[in-house]
Amino acid sequence: MAVISMSTQEFNRLEVLLGVQSGRLRVADASRLIGVGRRQVLRLLRGLREDGASSLISQRRGRPSNHRLPQAVRELAVRLVRERYRDFGPTLAAEKLAAVHGCTVSRETLRQWMIAEELWVDRRHRLPSPHQPRRRRECLGELVQISRPAADSMAEHGDDFGRPAGAMGSHRGNAWQPLDEYGAAFRHRHRATPTPDAPGHLGSADR
Repeated sequence: MAVISMSTQEFNRLEVLLGVQSGRLRVADASRLIGVGRRQVLRLLRGLREDGASSLISQRRGRPSNHRLPQAVRELAVRLVRERYRDFGPTLAAEKLAAVHGCTVSRETLRQWMIAEELWVDRRHRLPSPHQPRRRRECLGELVQISRPAADSMAEHGDDFGRPAGAMGSHRGNAWQPLDEYGAAFRHRHRATPTPDAPGHLGSADR
């Protein structure tokens, strides 16, 4: 028994056509599910009856594409990359080929050529990095955002670095005193002052 390799689209067509042959589906339903016309469905059914499932396989499988670039273009691009841009990636190499040498090739096509010539290694086949990621170590003096209750707890019980409670001080003594002093100085400096138009201000004419 021969094994037939089919694509997903071809396999879906086979299921629909078998449904038509068994009477579970109409030709109109098969035409809508497959996305082809009624006459095309009838042609596929005739091929399925005569040649079996192999009639649904595309006859162009394994053949070169009609839009394939000439072999001379591939040889030129590969030779230039090997001689001048060996350490370049496909994207940058394609840009250099087009700008410097006038050889216009898409980056995906060049990537396939470079992989085939062993000039580029696909990301999926690269070896993993030998360096393991390491979390940054905590250090003394690290800036950590804390709330006021957390500061009170640190002042009473100590911090995570093993410093005793006395080293932290109370939140009114050492921890928050600079902030309180700055706030008081800021309010004193920017307190409201009467303006010339404010009530109770004596101008030069009223003095």
